[in-house]
Amino acid sequence: MLSIITATFNCQNDIKILINSLEGSRDSDFEWIVVDGASTDSTLSIVEKSTIKNKKIISEPDFGIYDALNKGVKMATGDYYIVLGADDIISRCAIGDFKSAINKSNADFYSARVKFGSCLLMPGSGSYWKRGGNAYVSSHAVGTCIKKSLHNEIGFYKNSYPNCADMYFICKAVISFNKKIESLDFVAGIFGDKGLSSVNKMGSILDAYKISIDLGGNYFLCTAILFYRLFLLGLCI
Repeated sequence: MLSIITATFNCQNDIKILINSLEGSRDSDFEWIVVDGASTDSTLSIVEKSTIKNKKIISEPDFGIYDALNKGVKMATGDYYIVLGADDIISRCAIGDFKSAINKSNADFYSARVKFGSCLLMPGSGSYWKRGGNAYVSSHAVGTCIKKSLHNEIGFYKNSYPNCADMYFICKAVISFNKKIESLDFVAGIFGDKGLSSVNKMGSILDAYKISIDLGGNYFLCTAILFYRLFLLGLCI
């Protein structure tokens, strides 16, 4: 069994896209865990009406997306899980392709390619100082299948990184625990552009800086990279 975890909050205008892609999956043997932050719109009713048979839904106030994901991980019964945002799309063959990779090996992470706008995000590309966790995986959501038991050893997503707790978890797993990531050559789906890390670019840059320091990076080098990223962000505004 593979678990799909989605954190939602007032996303009635986006969630149908994700549901359509899950309902269209060629492999329907998965569980969908929806952790809702007490939505006041029709998000929950849309989820409940979906034809996905094996779904679990909870709705209660939370402390942000990573608090919600931690709840979802604890609810998951699969040995591996994939995070999908409400505005993400998973390809028809992705679940089956991830399962095939898992059956052939026992990696800690599996990361496939992901479409993001006009770009194709690739796993295992670039350097850590430049791309952070995306130097190891294409993207946390959509493109990466994670062994659930890693959280027993490494810990859960930290709310102290409100924009990039996933980056901290992945980088800590690789840098501090020497966990292995297997790169896969299929396209897992489309990463939406409405998530917190995409919208709050300043917050993501500051989180990435703190993560680099916390994982033992050189203070002066990390600070120089911080100012470089802030400079580039200023050019884009």
